[in-house]
Amino acid sequence: MITDSFDDDLAGAGTQPFLVDFRVQGCGPCKALAPVLEEVAAEQADRLKVGTVQLENAPELAVAVCAGADALVIFNATRERFGD
Repeated sequence: MITDSFDDDLAGAGTQPFLVDFRVQGCGPCKALAPVLEEVAAEQADRLKVGTVQLENAPELAVAVCAGADALVIFNATRERFGD
């Protein structure tokens, strides 16, 4: 996922939920989770979009979306955080 086009990427998901992994470089748990997210993306491609945002490259998203911490966030079809 390209952080400069975050809104476009979300809109491109259409009606599918979009799972976004917000992570920082060098995060051990994030690295461990990466292969799992790749597997989920492949197995659920027709039901779910999956993307990653490097928080160092998108500080504005870090603050706006996940309070600057590593997080997995699901966005719904209206581009709102699921569960908000």
